[in-house]
Amino acid sequence: MSATLGRTLGAVARGLGSVLEGVGVGLQGSLAYRETVTKQKPLLALAAKKPTLGEQVFVAPNACLIGDVTIGDKSSVFYGSAIRGDVNPIKIGSMTSIQDNVVIHVAKSNAKGQSLPTIVGSNCVIGQNAILHACTIQDGSLVGMGSTLMDGVTVEKGAIVGAGSMVTPGTTVPSGQIWAGNPAKLVRAVTAEEAAFLTRAAEHLSALSTVHLVENAKTFEEVLEEAEVREEIRTTDPDYYDHMGTPPPQGVETVTGPDGRVRVVDGDDPRLG
Repeated sequence: MSATLGRTLGAVARGLGSVLEGVGVGLQGSLAYRETVTKQKPLLALAAKKPTLGEQVFVAPNACLIGDVTIGDKSSVFYGSAIRGDVNPIKIGSMTSIQDNVVIHVAKSNAKGQSLPTIVGSNCVIGQNAILHACTIQDGSLVGMGSTLMDGVTVEKGAIVGAGSMVTPGTTVPSGQIWAGNPAKLVRAVTAEEAAFLTRAAEHLSALSTVHLVENAKTFEEVLEEAEVREEIRTTDPDYYDHMGTPPPQGVETVTGPDGRVRVVDGDDPRLG
């Protein structure tokens, strides 16, 4: 009931505000100023090419995929990242996580006259604030936070680039090695524990991105309904519905205690048994 009333009052208030704004603009005449609003577009077509996404791909609402970009199943592009396939293609495999504020671009030409795409394999993790430019990252690799990979770089399968590294043009980071520094150089081999961690990290981030995908897909009405359910749980005695003999509202979780009584689950009530 309160959600319906809130939506109705909100619509009335927005309508009234729009009318008042129109009156104010009319009174100002040629001096009136109207600010244009550009809506964020996570997927943007360019030159007749648009991003292509696999199944269960999470793209944050303030991330941006432009042009010839292909992303495989269960991968994720987190908040603030920009993937710009405007002059060459960008391909990202399955279950790969592109973390926050990552920039991925390509090269139409460079000092060597090369035209290069950017390819990121499957089960990779690209850390926050990394920059990938016209390079190749093979399956199961990790690029640390704040790293920069330049034109023609290849990170082979299962390799790690340490956080804050600068990998210079044309460098190859061999499989199973850790490179770091500016310029990046060999540090040591990847241990068995670290290799296992790379697999777990990709799986964990894929599962986490599903939570973000679900939450970001909710409508305003669904958010309000969930708020009502939380308020119901917060303010209702755990034994209320059992005493009244009535079922709880949809979405309110209950549990049957050791005494056979039905109680509302509020997360910390000692009476749940």
